Amino acid sequence: MGIRQFNKLLTRAAGTIALSSVLALGLPITPAAVVHAQDCDHAIFAWEELTEPTCTSTGKKAKVCQECEAVLETESIGKADHDGKWEITKASTCAAFGVKSLICQNCLEVIETQSIPKKNHSYKWETTKTATCSEEGERVYKCKNCGVIQTREKKEKKSHSAVWVTKKPATCTAEGSKQRICKNCDAVVDTAVIQKKNHSCKWETTKTSTCASYGVKSHKCKNCGYVDETKTIDKKKHKYGSWGVKAVTVNGQTVKVTQTRTCTNCKSPLTVAGTSASFGKRHDAGSYYYKFTPSSGRIVVLCTDCHKSVTGTVNGNYLKFTRPKKDNSKPTSNGWKAVRK
Repeated sequence: MGIRQFNKLLTRAAGTIALSSVLALGLPITPAAVVHAQDCDHAIFAWEELTEPTCTSTGKKAKVCQECEAVLETESIGKADHDGKWEITKASTCAAFGVKSLICQNCLEVIETQSIPKKNHSYKWETTKTATCSEEGERVYKCKNCGVIQTREKKEKKSHSAVWVTKKPATCTAEGSKQRICKNCDAVVDTAVIQKKNHSCKWETTKTSTCASYGVKSHKCKNCGYVDETKTIDKKKHKYGSWGVKAVTVNGQTVKVTQTRTCTNCKSPLTVAGTSASFGKRHDAGSYYYKFTPSSGRIVVLCTDCHKSVTGTVNGNYLKFTRPKKDNSKPTSNGWKAVRK
């Protein structure tokens, strides 16, 4: 590019800037004839944009002489096209249509709107009434978004949840009863008899035995008192005290001794007696002495005439004596007692 052409470009640019300022301020444009050389025929010109149009306002352009930069003519530039973008302004549901809008990204003007179809319902089963063992239930096929119900269904009653309950306990004398009762609704589903219980027997003394009489024991139910068996309890053994000499009698050549003792429980007496063998001849009763042991009943009878003695011991229910033997004991010692007539 030459120096002359470069200077023209600089001049034109300055003029364009000045022209833009003038137009922006609304000032009158000075005719080219006044500003520039009067001999310019304005044969070379070009349209230059002064204000860029937008989608809300028009722009401006000027016809400028390329030689002297005179503004020969101005014109408006039409508004620019909207820069539209579709946006959902109302979401659709299964109950209502939605809306989408074409909105200018520069001025936010709504250029166009369109309807968005409704969504499909989103159904699921929902229990509205729980079934029990006394009432039917219900469930509905319901849209979880809008609540519209498509189908209703009845739900069958539940089975009873029953347990056995004893109403009357059985005993060993009477049957009992029980009922199968629903623990949810208290309905009686079934009834049944509870069989009698077995007797619970144990031996019990109903009459205490003594040494004088038999006792009685009974196999008796501890619950109802029923007796299924009885047995006799043996008499108790007598519990005797010490022996005592009841009588010593001389009968010619023999001696008869009678002893007795008493049961401490029943007070009944036990008497034993025995007769000795012959001493060999008849003696006077005053010649006889005896020595007695109370704990065992042992008795020694001494004849001072013939100097013989016999010893008697308790053997069952009688006294058993030894045969007379020589005995030189002196009846004056302790323990001897005289036999009186």
